[in-house]
Amino acid sequence: MIQVGTLTSLGSLKAVRMRDVLRDFSISKGKEEGFLEIYSGRKIESPTSQKAKSRRLAIHGEHDLHVFLNLYAPYLRSLLFFNIGYSKCGFIFKDFKLLRVLNGVPMPSQALSVVGSLIQLRYLGVLMRTDMEKIELPRSIGKLKNLQTLIVENYDKYCKLKNLRHLLLVHGARAMIRLDTLNNLRTLKNVHSGRGMEDGGLASMTNLRQLKMVVLAKEHLNSVVSNIERLHCLESSSLEFAGSFPTAINLSHLEHLHKLNLDEEIKKLPDPQQFPPNLVKLTLISSYLEEDSIVRLGRLPNLKMLLLGSDSYKWTKLVCSSSEGFPQLHILHLQSLLSLEELIVEEGAMMKLKNLKIDRCPRLRKIPERFKLLTTYS
Repeated sequence: MIQVGTLTSLGSLKAVRMRDVLRDFSISKGKEEGFLEIYSGRKIESPTSQKAKSRRLAIHGEHDLHVFLNLYAPYLRSLLFFNIGYSKCGFIFKDFKLLRVLNGVPMPSQALSVVGSLIQLRYLGVLMRTDMEKIELPRSIGKLKNLQTLIVENYDKYCKLKNLRHLLLVHGARAMIRLDTLNNLRTLKNVHSGRGMEDGGLASMTNLRQLKMVVLAKEHLNSVVSNIERLHCLESSSLEFAGSFPTAINLSHLEHLHKLNLDEEIKKLPDPQQFPPNLVKLTLISSYLEEDSIVRLGRLPNLKMLLLGSDSYKWTKLVCSSSEGFPQLHILHLQSLLSLEELIVEEGAMMKLKNLKIDRCPRLRKIPERFKLLTTYS
């Protein structure tokens, strides 16, 4: 009745498939037991007394929610909004004393101060803007001592959320934030380098597992690299540099780092022994690799997935000349390599390849015969 849908590059479960009969039954049973309610469509009818006792509520689309939501206030633990704007939202959240999860919050920044009264919140995801308005969190957000996950446009540097585990800034947010009060973070995404990095805030985040960072200025590069080398618990990292990637970087002691995404020119790849020893997934974008870089990448002993994205490789031939290259590679993804015409792989290399993905490589016409049944195009 429930089947494995897709797996991550590390082989863990990413999505499952469920038969429509089981899905409908689960939703029906959930409503019956007061576990959840789902509202969609253009009009919402007033809930029955039993429905209003549901602890989890998801709302899709535009609705007049002021009176409707007040009926749920004494019971709700989780409230999710999807595809909703600000125009219909005149309600106030201060009565939702038991709320733990609040996502897609449809309110302008001047109304956000009431969120600070939801002291049970563990998860807060705020809609990022209305028209040209940017949302900035009020200082009252610092009252949320139990908050563990925060998704927002900007982060108020005065909010000392010591229990925060996951901070996700919206892609494109250029917040220069201090990190010295966030020592318990596990996830930090879409942060831009700045003074907070130079002051050692990043290096103090010794519990960090996932990091996605944009290094805006070349003068921050050495400091950021030095700090990253100290993050021994790091499992996944995505780095975009303003200048060239430093070949002197040494990540060989980061034994837990399995996923690495690099976005910027790499004049010369580090030696294979300078890469994380257990690296499983590597994504390269705008790296302008030298032609012989593929041989170096082929020496990474545990690499299972390699994605070469736009401007990562500008040569007409991609050659894996080592007969034992890429010993564990399962997935090779070639994306937007506009100059590539031929993929050449020696016999004995990439022997465990299961999927060759070719995406927007208009000149690529020649691939090894043994890969043709493994190839998908898009």
